[in-house]
Amino acid sequence: MRGGTDRYSGIASPHMNTVLVYNPNEKVARDGRNHGGTLPGAGSPPAPAERGTAIAYENRPEYTYACGDLAKAYSDSKVANYTRQFLYLRAEPECFVVYDRLESTKAEFPRMWLLHVMNEPVVYAGDRAARRSDSGEGFTAFAEADRVVASTFTPDNNPEKNGRGAFASSGFGALMCRTLLPERARITARGGPDHDNWGCPYDPKDNRNFGPQGGEGSALIDRSWYRLEVEPTEKSRATEFLHVLSPILMPRSDARTAAQLKLADFPAVTEQEVTAEAVSFRIEQGNVAWRVSLRRTGEPGGSIERLKDDESTGRWDLATEIRANDSAAAQ
Repeated sequence: MRGGTDRYSGIASPHMNTVLVYNPNEKVARDGRNHGGTLPGAGSPPAPAERGTAIAYENRPEYTYACGDLAKAYSDSKVANYTRQFLYLRAEPECFVVYDRLESTKAEFPRMWLLHVMNEPVVYAGDRAARRSDSGEGFTAFAEADRVVASTFTPDNNPEKNGRGAFASSGFGALMCRTLLPERARITARGGPDHDNWGCPYDPKDNRNFGPQGGEGSALIDRSWYRLEVEPTEKSRATEFLHVLSPILMPRSDARTAAQLKLADFPAVTEQEVTAEAVSFRIEQGNVAWRVSLRRTGEPGGSIERLKDDESTGRWDLATEIRANDSAAAQ
């Protein structure tokens, strides 16, 4: 799922599931706009040939893990260091962990983590609806929010949003996005008609919607109509974005909107502990759980443990280098 109303207007960073870092003195687009994202593929100065480096990769029957150094994808005038770790926990409760460790050159540069979703999400703080801190045309911001629920289902089956008619799928999907870091985050839900392809809200020229430019328009089946913007509320050169994404499937007979879903429909994320060295947490559903620990400093890495009835059934240290596929995982 991504933003963008066609393959031309949808390639900029605000329309991808990435991180924006806004340096007001940077001009990213050729027309002088500053969307806060990665360097352009061409232009002056030209982007470096090497945008990122794969640091670690491992594929096992229980999980898939990857880590990349993405600092060179951004201007060195704003980003000093940036790694993204992606962990797919394959066994129940199935989920994805995305951990971004970012260091900017200045603490005052705004930065936001983006996730695009198909329909209007519901934002929570704990088990209650989050408190609205700001709102305007096409957006609502929530203070100290930490979880968001989104669904691919609407009562009209999205015939317009799909762009290719009603879904052929036998069911629908929903997702809970749990924000563990930054703590006390500001989460903005932005989208809806004429706001579904928004640029960077911090830039005067980019703070607007970008309509179809290439003739494809709503024909893209993977387009999204809303995006989540997660921002820290405290200024610092170092920022961490840590999210747990928990998907569920819904049969057509039990399809629900985000407002109709309950937090209890998703795995619970508990026992969060943040120290100077690591952040750890537990993802559980029924009698099975994952325990995850990720290093906050030094070389990216960590460990995961699988539990059933609170008894360990396996523990693994995450790779710090590129490893060959496990033969069982490749089958």
